[in-house]
Amino acid sequence: MSNSLIHSAATALNSGLSELSAERHALRADASSLFQQGTGAGPEAFPAGLISLAPQLTELEAQIAAVQRILFLTAQLQGLLDAAIARIDSLFDASPAVQQLHRHLAGLGEALDVACAEAITRVCTPPTVAEASRFERYPDLSIDAIHELELATAPTHIRDLARANPDLRVVDAREGSFVAIVGDIESAENVTTFVAGVNSSTPDGWQQHIDRTRQFAQASGGAGVVWLGYRAPDDLARGLQRSPAKHGAHRLRAFQSQLAQRFPQQRRTVVGYSYGSVVAGHAAAQGLHADDLVFLGSPGTSLDNANQARLYGKEPQVHAVTSPGDPIRLVTGESTGVHGPDPRAPRFGAHAIDLQTAGDHDSYFTAPGFYEAVATATARGIP
Repeated sequence: MSNSLIHSAATALNSGLSELSAERHALRADASSLFQQGTGAGPEAFPAGLISLAPQLTELEAQIAAVQRILFLTAQLQGLLDAAIARIDSLFDASPAVQQLHRHLAGLGEALDVACAEAITRVCTPPTVAEASRFERYPDLSIDAIHELELATAPTHIRDLARANPDLRVVDAREGSFVAIVGDIESAENVTTFVAGVNSSTPDGWQQHIDRTRQFAQASGGAGVVWLGYRAPDDLARGLQRSPAKHGAHRLRAFQSQLAQRFPQQRRTVVGYSYGSVVAGHAAAQGLHADDLVFLGSPGTSLDNANQARLYGKEPQVHAVTSPGDPIRLVTGESTGVHGPDPRAPRFGAHAIDLQTAGDHDSYFTAPGFYEAVATATARGIP
């Protein structure tokens, strides 16, 4: 939105605000006059009703004043941004660094428009229940713009992660959620969404999840998504509960749906690790936009067999990886378990990805050839 247009809107609101204030004062004066002239219950009730309207007009007046301030501030910021972009354009420099700066400023411009609209919405509407993420609400908004919007209100530890990982684009930093894209998702032919499990809502471990997601992306030659978009159980005891997985499944489905809408030609893989496989399983039971679903070190998936996974993709397939030395095998089995049968069991019907390791629950990510094996399987390199 142009600086002049925003300023004109703010000026028009200022004029309307003055008129509204004058009308409110006139209403009070008229009501008082009627009250003094009237006698009896009827005449008294009428001006009292008029006077009762004054607080409503006062509230409306306050809302208009707040919107006016938002627009004036936005106009000032847009003016500074326009000046910066004009300065860059005058350099006639097509170097990658200058192009990146131009792209960054363009993203800030988009973010400023959305921030202005959201601020006005908050002023003019009552609080509501938790809404969808910006990634889902604004399908036409660029990833860079969403990243800037999220960082503007994100806590310090998320901003630190963004600085430490230049290839990271944060798309959901709401309380109890962290979802970020690793790599250039706009040009990627495939994207791998990594869903972590127990204790993954603790920020101390987020860098590790980012690193793992990056390796999935590099092995597949595409982009990755570190998806921690739910309140994961804090410990193994709470990992027996199903409610966090069901809540997370709803959010995961919404994210993957928007991913498919934004990039319909991409191949999408979801990797659910540990309790994250329970989340992914619940999501798949309801319908999940994924060509491939990988259950990694799973305690069960809520599914009885692979055929119950409703995957929206081209020739979708379910895969499973469980190391022989993974103690997670103690809570699941051939036909039943804490969260259902072992997806690695033959009767489950998933494609088994074999590893050259017999390590424990965390050994997958350091096992030789692990990321390549997953990438090959999901690219249908293994029959």
